[in-house]
Amino acid sequence: MKLFGLVLFAVVHGYFAAWLAVWMLFRPRKPLFIGGHQLPFTPGLLPASRGQLEDSIADSVASQVLRPEILQESAIRQGIPRVIRGALPEQIDQMGEDPEFQEILSQGVAESVKSYLRSKNGMKAEIEQNALVKYSAGFNFSWDAILAGLLRQVEEAVDRIVRTEKFRGGTKNALGRIADDLRKDDSALSVKIETVSGRILGAGITALDLRGIIKERLAALTDEELENLVQKTAGRHLQSIKYVAAAIGVLFGFISLVLFG
Repeated sequence: MKLFGLVLFAVVHGYFAAWLAVWMLFRPRKPLFIGGHQLPFTPGLLPASRGQLEDSIADSVASQVLRPEILQESAIRQGIPRVIRGALPEQIDQMGEDPEFQEILSQGVAESVKSYLRSKNGMKAEIEQNALVKYSAGFNFSWDAILAGLLRQVEEAVDRIVRTEKFRGGTKNALGRIADDLRKDDSALSVKIETVSGRILGAGITALDLRGIIKERLAALTDEELENLVQKTAGRHLQSIKYVAAAIGVLFGFISLVLFG
């Protein structure tokens, strides 16, 4: 009976000590006071050191686990640029049907053509150099006025052309050909888009403040959620610690019996 009692006491003592140590990792969650004095070891280890814990985890993960170059390499290895390229054809088809996009594209084309017409190497300069100078001698009227009127008529024609159904149909067909080309894995455009996607992806990942994101997400967890997270990942090991402590208690119980029994 004495042997059983001694071993039982050692087991309970070892298990309780381990249980208390694990419990004090998470609780109490708030400091406890008696007579205006804060009790030692309150709050528990994790609630008391959350700031340092968040900084440490954020630094470790951002600098060792999720470095930008590692994320970029993993994204490329897992084919994310190809996924991006694969998603483009549908988006391009939708853009070809979008009236707002058609209007923006038409305006852009019209402005580009009119800018060329007005440029020093454009149609205005060509007419002035090759036509007006040759036939201007002996005529008593302003070639500048004629040229200005001609350019105005051409610009108005350009504005009308880019808004016709024929032009917009041609634009839609051009976008469709681009989309079809992107659907081919071995096309030059597909290879180029995947390369560019990889670069853009790398630039985006590099610009991410991974440390800040990790720290922000950790800070958003309540103490209870943090405890549940630890329990999910390490709960089995924490329970094993209690069992090991109980087994050590049995061992030391027998040793105590042998030495002092």
